[in-house]
Amino acid sequence: MHFQKLEIPKTEKIPEMRESYYGTERMRQGELDFFRMTLLSESHEPIFMHNDLPLAEMAQDMNFNRNWMTAIALCLKRGLPLNIIHHIDRPMDEMLLGLQAWIPMYMTGLLSSYYFQNSSTAIYRHMNYVSGGSGSDREMHHRLSQ
Repeated sequence: MHFQKLEIPKTEKIPEMRESYYGTERMRQGELDFFRMTLLSESHEPIFMHNDLPLAEMAQDMNFNRNWMTAIALCLKRGLPLNIIHHIDRPMDEMLLGLQAWIPMYMTGLLSSYYFQNSSTAIYRHMNYVSGGSGSDREMHHRLSQ
């Protein structure tokens, strides 16, 4: 990805909406919808991200991975502060996937990093993304069937 060549989309008025996302495919769409709304908004409020969902299934979709990384890079290029709360109680293969995704972004110097340890259970998982552009009425849910 060539950071300098990325073009930030023009801001536009996006209608407030409420949507729930269930299942892995819809969760992928929900994440991309979140970034789209954030990028197209006029807000310059920081983004906060925490996700302790299993990553292995998400990582199988290379098109999603590319779109997700592009969305993160566009947010950084737009100057939106990004605060990532890492979940470090993951299996080693998921930790390595996370490192591969985040190290290039950390090299920009535009991220703030935090972590939770022992923050979840095997029954209920969390995906909490918040930004000024995601709208106060927007909800993102993901239900895992275990």
